[in-house]
Amino acid sequence: MKNIRFSLQTKFLLSIILIVIPTLGVIFTWAGIQNEKQAMEQIMNQARILSKQIILTRQWIADCGGVMVSARSEGARDINCFFDDSMETSRGLFKRFTPSMVTKKLSQYATQQDLYRFRLASLTPLNPENKADHFEKDSLIKFTNEGLIEAFKFDIHGKNHHLHYIVPLYLEKACLECHHARGVSQGGIRGGLSIVLPINEMQVAVKNNWMKLAVSGVVLICLVTITLLFMMRRMVITPLKAYKR
Repeated sequence: MKNIRFSLQTKFLLSIILIVIPTLGVIFTWAGIQNEKQAMEQIMNQARILSKQIILTRQWIADCGGVMVSARSEGARDINCFFDDSMETSRGLFKRFTPSMVTKKLSQYATQQDLYRFRLASLTPLNPENKADHFEKDSLIKFTNEGLIEAFKFDIHGKNHHLHYIVPLYLEKACLECHHARGVSQGGIRGGLSIVLPINEMQVAVKNNWMKLAVSGVVLICLVTITLLFMMRRMVITPLKAYKR
């Protein structure tokens, strides 16, 4: 009887190892992959929403013909004006800010708070600071030649992980005042809006989810194994033992 019991238990354990453990392993691995994909999609959606907000802000400024900013204000600091448009008021001198200038200032604010970074990128920049890097240059060419509407890549710099995202900027009617003389027609791609989002927190969350899934998987496998062994002893081995007697 001991040999019978040992044989049944051994076969049952082998069945669990060959069927239950791989099955649960596949399920938990699939769940982990889906969680990671969802996290990636969330950060991508954040980049898309942010780009749309910035573009809408630029469009409003362009439709207004620029915005007049106090030359002595904090908002005008560290920004070079490309136009001599100015207006003297009882509150001091005001200068016209273009969409590009406002974009740069907003980027400075975002960088100071360590939220994200964004800038304008161009193959033929008016401002040398907007010269496209290798990724941005390749993306801008694809926007023109292949009709892509976005491009992205994940970067790792030391311990810092980033999402580099870029979308094309099209030349609207309100922008022709500045760009028409430079040979860019309406509706053409003037450049791109390049956004860099830190994803360290997302990476930590993904790793924590993997750890939770691994622990949950081990606990569930142990519970299933113990439960099935108990049921087998109660419903199979014990009746067989009693029957042999």
